[in-house]
Amino acid sequence: MIKSKAQIKDTWNKIGKKYGGYRRKPWKEIKYFIENVDDDLLDLGCGSCANTKVVLDKGIKLYGVDFSKEILKHVPEKVIKIEADCTKIPLKRKFKYIISIGMLHHLTTEKDRINCLKEIKRLLAKDGEALITAWYSKEKGDKMVDWGGYNYSRYYHFFSKKELEDLLKKASIKNFSIIKSKASTKINYFIKIKK
Repeated sequence: MIKSKAQIKDTWNKIGKKYGGYRRKPWKEIKYFIENVDDDLLDLGCGSCANTKVVLDKGIKLYGVDFSKEILKHVPEKVIKIEADCTKIPLKRKFKYIISIGMLHHLTTEKDRINCLKEIKRLLAKDGEALITAWYSKEKGDKMVDWGGYNYSRYYHFFSKKELEDLLKKASIKNFSIIKSKASTKINYFIKIKK
């Protein structure tokens, strides 16, 4: 099983090189969040920014953070691109809005998951809000999942709601809600954080 960051990064670079941006149109929960964005947006684990690039049309600055150099090549030119690990984001400024779509479940250790959440908390402005998604499965724990008929298996950690609550508390995040909702063909957790 792929467990190291280097192996996971290599997989995403291969996917980025061959397929580039792969996200479809935004799920309704994401669309609703994005429609209400009226200030700079940080997209953490941004991929090609397919879900968030619409804010550029409103004249809003979009910061895209991803650890895959190859995937970042597919991000629109106007996006402020940052190649970085989500546990150590080289930014000091705060954001009123932060979004992270389908990234938390690719982190292989509890320490990285907590550190990623701590970074979101650190970068979220007072009165700001963040939206994080993670795949839901009845099976819990680590699993390799084939990517839609392509020759790549991706690492996933499937959370219980209690595990997500514990992670948020360990990251000293107090004001949050977690809902389960069917997005596209998969059920996802949607975690909303307010500061």
